Amino acid sequence: MRKQAQRLADEAVRQYAISKNKAEKRIMLVTEKLKLDEEVINIRKLSKSEWTAEMRAKVKALEDNAYWEQCNYNYGDDEI
Repeated sequence: MRKQAQRLADEAVRQYAISKNKAEKRIMLVTEKLKLDEEVINIRKLSKSEWTAEMRAKVKALEDNAYWEQCNYNYGDDEI
């Protein structure tokens, strides 16, 4: 009985660690997205002739991300 209780406790700790790790990654992604949004706003203030290759890549990445976000359809049968 004690072994079973310990296994359950160990599994709960493992699941908690996984959940915490995923939450931290999600927060980091949101923070990075906000930072990229700010950078692109500043880039777009410049004329396109002044953009570097890195600036073009950031703008393109944000545009691509916006496009793919609009393509996320919910058909009602997907597991969430």
